[in-house]
Amino acid sequence: GKADDAFSKGKYADAKSLYKNAIGIKAGEEYPKDQIIKADKKLAEEAKAEKDRLATQQLDANYQLQIEKADVAFKSGNYTNALSFYKAAQALKSAEKYPSDQIQKIGELQAEIAAKEASAEAELKVLAEYKKYISDGDNAFVSKNYEAAKKAYESALSLKENEAYPKQKIAT
Repeated sequence: GKADDAFSKGKYADAKSLYKNAIGIKAGEEYPKDQIIKADKKLAEEAKAEKDRLATQQLDANYQLQIEKADVAFKSGNYTNALSFYKAAQALKSAEKYPSDQIQKIGELQAEIAAKEASAEAELKVLAEYKKYISDGDNAFVSKNYEAAKKAYESALSLKENEAYPKQKIAT
């Protein structure tokens, strides 16, 4: 009847109500009682599916938000923040490849930056040492201590062999 029709169309709440009416008419019938149990089970399944759908939707939204924040930080060169946002996204969806790729890129970029900084620091050290030898050489030259001056200019030249100044001073 109407109850079975509603049940077959997935209208479990309506079907349940109609089956209850049927029990009121024929209290001894088992079929309506069994169908009410089935309808309750179907309603519970639907509720769980809806809850899961909403949870997935929320997870997707959170993931997307973390990725957007990470991408903005990454593009502006703020790798520390980008890294924490990509890690947060990765924690939400570990199967996604994008955050892992970006985390790896950041690691490579940070290593590159560290290497450049170390290289620049080393160059500054060499330059400071070079300038000191030149200064020592100039002071010795002015004092007419030519042996010490030559030694200082040679030391400067050993650090920067293409520099003309120490070569000229050694030649004079």
